[in-house]
Amino acid sequence: MRWICWLLSPLLFLGSSCKRADTDSESPNQLVRLGDQEVRAGDVQAIRKILDENGLFDISVGRVATFEGERATELTLIGLKSSEKNIPESLRSIPREIGALDGLRKLDLSCNEIPELPDTLWDLTGLRSLKLGYNQLKVLPEEVGQLRELENLSLATNHLTRVPASIGSLTQLENLELEANALVGLPEEIGNLTRLKSIRLRDNAMTGLPATMTSLTNLESVNLMSNNLAEIPPVLFELSQLRTLYLSRNQIASLPAEIGRLPLLESLVLDHNRIESVPEDLRLLSRLDYFTIQENRIPDVKKTIKQVFPSHRGVRMTIEPQATPSKASEDDGEA
Repeated sequence: MRWICWLLSPLLFLGSSCKRADTDSESPNQLVRLGDQEVRAGDVQAIRKILDENGLFDISVGRVATFEGERATELTLIGLKSSEKNIPESLRSIPREIGALDGLRKLDLSCNEIPELPDTLWDLTGLRSLKLGYNQLKVLPEEVGQLRELENLSLATNHLTRVPASIGSLTQLENLELEANALVGLPEEIGNLTRLKSIRLRDNAMTGLPATMTSLTNLESVNLMSNNLAEIPPVLFELSQLRTLYLSRNQIASLPAEIGRLPLLESLVLDHNRIESVPEDLRLLSRLDYFTIQENRIPDVKKTIKQVFPSHRGVRMTIEPQATPSKASEDDGEA
C-alpha cells in the first residue's frame, strides 16, 4: 500500500523554491520575511528544526508550509525530495519543537518512517486534520483525545494493536482511517463520535464491533474487508444512514434478513466469505446499486440472485469467481 506514497512524492518536489530564511537569531514572536509574506519567526524556526533534524537542509519552509497571516496553518511533510538525491526522503523523527506550531489546522506526516510522536504534538489543539498513515507507529497515546477539533484522522498502515479510550473525546470527527494495523477491536467510547461519517478498518484482525456504535447515526461508510469476522456485526443493522458496506474476505457464515433494515444502502460487498444463502429481504434495499457475493458457499448463485432480484432492478452485480483484486482496485471501488 506504500505505492500511494511514491505516487504523491513528485508533487512536493515541484513545490516552492523560496530561499531559506535565516531566522535562528530572531525571537519567536518577531516577524520575518518569507517570500512575499511576513510570518512569525517561531513558526519558521520550528519547521526548520523538523527539516534539519531529518537531514533535509535544502528544503525550504515555504515548500512544505502554508501561512495565513503570520501563522503556519498547514504543514505537509510527505514524500520530500532532496535536490541532491532526487529521491523521497523519509522522516524518522519529529522534534518537540513541533509543539510551537499551535496555529496549525492541517498536519500531514504520512508516508514516513516515524516510530513515535513527541508529547508536544498533542498540544496542537486547533488541528482539524491529522494524517499519520504509512509510518511505524506502535502506540497511539491517550493524549490524542486532546485534539478535540479534529474532523479527519488517518492512522492507516501502522502497527497499532489498540485504539485508546480517549478517542471518544474527538466528538467533531467525521472520518477515521485505521486500516492495515493489527487491531482486534475498538473501545466502547467510539460510540461518542456521533458526527462520524466514514470509518475504514480494512486489513486488521477485527472480530466484532462494540454495541455503542448504535449511536453513530451519521455513519455512511464502513469498510471491514479482510478481517476475522465470523458474522456481520449486529450493530451495523442499526445504522440506517449506511450507504456503503464492505465486508469481503472475512469468515462470515450468513447474510441475515436484518440487512433489509438499511434502506439507504447503495454498495454491499460480500465476496470471499462463507455465506450459503441470500435472504429475500435483500430486495428491500431499493437503492442498492452495487452488490458482490462471488466466492462464497451458495450452490447456485445465479439462480439465487434471480429469485431475489427477478429483473435485477439495475443492480450491478459480481457473482462469478474472479481474480483477487489488488489493493489499488479496492481503493478505487470505495467512495
